[in-house]
Amino acid sequence: MKKVLFSVAVLVATMFVACGPSAEEIAKKEQATADSLAKVEEAKMQAEAEAMAAKAKEDSLMMAAKAQATADSIAMAEAAAAAKKGVKKAAKKVEAPKDAPVTKPVKGAASKDGSEVKKPVKGAATKSN
Repeated sequence: MKKVLFSVAVLVATMFVACGPSAEEIAKKEQATADSLAKVEEAKMQAEAEAMAAKAKEDSLMMAAKAQATADSIAMAEAAAAAKKGVKKAAKKVEAPKDAPVTKPVKGAASKDGSEVKKPVKGAATKSN
């Protein structure tokens, strides 16, 4: 009986070993696992590269916007300064051109449009500096 039980046990063990994967199948499975891991690593590296490119683009756009804002601020300050100087210049007395005749206002006279009438000063044909 011991011989029969031992024979059955050896037969069952042999069947388990025979039904399992062969060395080729094990190697193929390990190679597939390695290939899968390589693809995952490659995809991860590509995603990181794309993220870095997007970050660089975002930083570049941010720097350009900052530079444009600075340029706009400078332009606005220059325009404000120019406007301020323009107001001061406008407040100054407006001088007649050099070749314009010297005139003085006539009291009580007004033209049709309501502006003051001026008549030339005798003896002074042009204003001299």
